[in-house]
Amino acid sequence: MNCAAPQTGPGATPRGPYTAWFNQCLDCHQLAQERLELTEDQPGGVPIQVYRCLVCGDRRSCRPGWRTRCHVCLDERSYAAWIEEASKDCLSEFEKDPMLGLRVGRNLDLLPDEPITAQAIVQAMSTLTVATALARFERPGWEIIAADVWGLPWHGVRSRSTSHGTWARHETCGAIALMRAGTVDCPKCGPQPGSRTHQARQDDPYLLYQVTHKGRTKFGVGTEDRVRAHQRGGATVVQVLRATFIEVVMAERKIKLSRADDIMGRRTRKMPATFGQGTEVLARRRILSLTEALTGAEDVTHLFQPTGLQK
Repeated sequence: MNCAAPQTGPGATPRGPYTAWFNQCLDCHQLAQERLELTEDQPGGVPIQVYRCLVCGDRRSCRPGWRTRCHVCLDERSYAAWIEEASKDCLSEFEKDPMLGLRVGRNLDLLPDEPITAQAIVQAMSTLTVATALARFERPGWEIIAADVWGLPWHGVRSRSTSHGTWARHETCGAIALMRAGTVDCPKCGPQPGSRTHQARQDDPYLLYQVTHKGRTKFGVGTEDRVRAHQRGGATVVQVLRATFIEVVMAERKIKLSRADDIMGRRTRKMPATFGQGTEVLARRRILSLTEALTGAEDVTHLFQPTGLQK
C-alpha cells in the first residue's frame, strides 16, 4: 500500500512492518514514522498508544506493538493512480449531496488559483471521516484523544469496522477509557450520570473556538459545553465562531497545518486540564485569527462573555 511497489516476486522491494492495517514497503513505513510522534504510551496501563502527525496534528490510536500513520496526510510516495481512483469515489459521495461538495470545496486549504487535486479531495474526505468518528463519541466531561479508522488515508472513507478504538481522557481524574456507544463509566471514578451522544451531521451548528490562559492559546472545535469547560478551568474566551460541522472541521485543519511549528504538543503543569496534551495549544504570545480560517461564519463570542454566561 501507498507506493504500489511490489513486495513479492522479481524486483520486490524491502518490506516494512504492517502499518495502519496494510502492508507497506520499508521506505514508505520509515517516511510515515518520521512524521509521527508518540504522545501517549499506555497511560495508566491501558493497552493503547497515541501518535500525533507532525504535519497536520491529527492523532491516531494504535495498539502497542502495531504500527500506524496519519489518518489524513498522504505523502510524496503515495501512488498517484490509486489516489486518483479514490478521489473519484469521494467525488461520487459529494455528487450525492451537492451542498456537501460545495462546502468542502469552499474550505479546502488551497490558494485561490491552486487546482483541486485528487490528493486534496481524498485528504478532505479523510478529515471529515475522522471528525465524524470523533464527534460520535463526544461526552460531557471527557476529552476525546484519538480514534482509529480503517482505510485511511488512502480511501478517504472507512472501509471496514476493524479499529484500535476511540479513546478519551476523563477530565475529572485523568483516567483513559475506550469509548463505546451510550454512557461510559470512568474506570477510576465509577459510574457517572448518563450523557447523550452528539452525532454530528453536516448541517449541525458547531463551534470553532479560541481561548487563552497565561499567554497560551488553545483552539479547537466542539459544542458550547466544551467552551464553557475551558472557562471553568480558568481560560479566557477570545473568539468563538459558529458554522456547519463541515466548515468548522475544515477550518481547524487549516489552522493545524499553518501553525504546526507553533503548536506545543506537550502538557505543562500550569495548563488547565481542559487543554489536554497541548496538541491544539500555541506557545506563548502567538497570534491567531479564527476569521482567517473560517470566513463568513457567525461570531458568537458574546455568548461566552460575563454577561452572557449561562449555567
